[in-house]
Amino acid sequence: MKQTIIENDGNDIFVTCPHCDNCEQHNIDAQRWHLQSFEVTAVIDTDNMPNESVDYSIALCHNCNNTIKIIWDYDNIQTEPITDVIFRQFKQGYDLIAIFPHVGEINHGVLTYMHVGQHSAADYDTLLRNTKLVRDATVYEDLRNELTDIGYRLNIIARQSPQKWLKSYQAF
Repeated sequence: MKQTIIENDGNDIFVTCPHCDNCEQHNIDAQRWHLQSFEVTAVIDTDNMPNESVDYSIALCHNCNNTIKIIWDYDNIQTEPITDVIFRQFKQGYDLIAIFPHVGEINHGVLTYMHVGQHSAADYDTLLRNTKLVRDATVYEDLRNELTDIGYRLNIIARQSPQKWLKSYQAF
């Protein structure tokens, strides 16, 4: 059984499925078993277990139907923000691109990232016309791992929210 350690930023906790990247965010004071994306089937209190130091839950991910172990380590504080990302594949050439749809760039663009070329600004509508959405996590796994290795905490989504993009572009 794969496991995941909750992350927190001091205010909220984040639970991510290690199988499919399904992610959920809650206030740090919310009760553990009130997750929406994960069905908690058991809560294990480790106070009387000498080989375990942190409480954990067994849960079923509603997105991929895999059972996971969620380790409730509230000391696992993360300071980097969570960034929305869309993984798409070019129709010609089949290269992958990570689109950060809510990070405004010059000329009304968005920030992107590829293995070759790294970060760049691009026109969101042009990207949509020339790429297709990638839903299979195994296809974009290498690119996702590269992004997390350089410090990104990712929330994988399928489409841009115009309101979020406008807010980030105005801040740009």
